[in-house]
Amino acid sequence: MVLLDELELLQDGAALLATWRVNGEDFGSSYRLWRRAEGQTAEEEKLVAEIASRGVKNDRLQFRDTTLEAAREYIYRLEVDIPGKGPKSLGTARGTTVLAAAPDGKLVAISPNPSTGNVLITVTVARGPRDGGTRPPEEDNGGVLPPPDGNGGFRDETNPPPTGNDHLRWRDVRLRIYNLAGRLVRDLGSTRELELSRFNRRWDGRDDAGAKIAPGAYFLRTEMGETRESTRLTVVR
Repeated sequence: MVLLDELELLQDGAALLATWRVNGEDFGSSYRLWRRAEGQTAEEEKLVAEIASRGVKNDRLQFRDTTLEAAREYIYRLEVDIPGKGPKSLGTARGTTVLAAAPDGKLVAISPNPSTGNVLITVTVARGPRDGGTRPPEEDNGGVLPPPDGNGGFRDETNPPPTGNDHLRWRDVRLRIYNLAGRLVRDLGSTRELELSRFNRRWDGRDDAGAKIAPGAYFLRTEMGETRESTRLTVVR
C-alpha cells in the first residue's frame, strides 16, 4: 500500500472534508480516521470513520465530518489496517471549522472579539455580480497561497481549485486591518473564492512588519467586487 496524496482537510460548509489517495494495492485493508479537538490528548481521540479499501488504482477516499463545533480546530489522524500486519499510522492534518453565520447582511464574523491578538475571521462570500469572468492569474493557478511571511493571516482549508468553466464563478476578496486613524496595519492578502463559500483566516495580532500591535480598536475592511464592509475589532492585552 502506497499513500499517493497525504491526508488533506477541506472546508465544506460547516463540515470538514477529509480526503486522501492511495495506489490501490491494498486489497482487504481498511482505513480509519481518528479525530480530537485542539486541547484534547491523544487518549481522547475518537474514531469517526472506517472505510474499506476498494482496491482501485489511484483511488481517492474521503469522509465528510459533520459532527463538529463551530470555530474550533481539530486534528485528524489517518491509519490503515493491513490484514496480518495490524494498524499503521499514515499521517495527520489540522482544520478549523467556520464560525456561526454572521449577522444578516454581514460578510464577516470575528471570534473572539475583544481579542488578545489571535483572531479567527470567517468570510461568507455572498451572492452578487461576478468579477469579470476571466481565469485567475496563472501564477496562483486558481488556488490560494498563504501570506509569504508565514505569520498570521493564515488560510485554513478551502474549496478545491476550480476546473473547466468553474473560473467563471470566482471573485476577488481582500482583507485589510486599519487603526482608527485610517493607517493600514496588516494586509491579510487577496484571494479568489467561490460564490456562497465560507472560509477562514487567522490574524495573530501583528502588523505587516511582524510587531505586536498596541491594544485598542481597529477595523477589519473586507472588499469583494463593489462591496465594502468594515467590522470593528478590539485588541486587549
